[in-house]
Amino acid sequence: MIISPLRLRLDGDALVSNWRTLAAMSGGAACGAAVKANGYGLGAREVVQRLAGAGCRDFFVATWREAAGLADLGVSVSVLHGLREEDLPVAVGAATIRPVLNTVQQVQRWRDAGGRRAT
Repeated sequence: MIISPLRLRLDGDALVSNWRTLAAMSGGAACGAAVKANGYGLGAREVVQRLAGAGCRDFFVATWREAAGLADLGVSVSVLHGLREEDLPVAVGAATIRPVLNTVQQVQRWRDAGGRRAT
């Protein structure tokens, strides 16, 4: 029996079309995109670049390591797993990356570190 690996081919135009449809349905609310786990296996940088070209400005990842890999793209990145003590060196210096604060302790940690206020 021949076993061939599964392959997923990304239709970039369909990806952009789907995001535009959701953005139109969102009314006045901003429409972002989750690109955690390397863009769900599609390549986070490639997905971000394609969607940013279509007008998406807000992206969500799971970890600070994922966020750091997108920092040079000039888009807003929110880290869903919040802010741990070991994340502070990356978090405080990142201009376009911010934590999603999930606990009172994370809020206090962010304040103590001089984290930026959301605008």
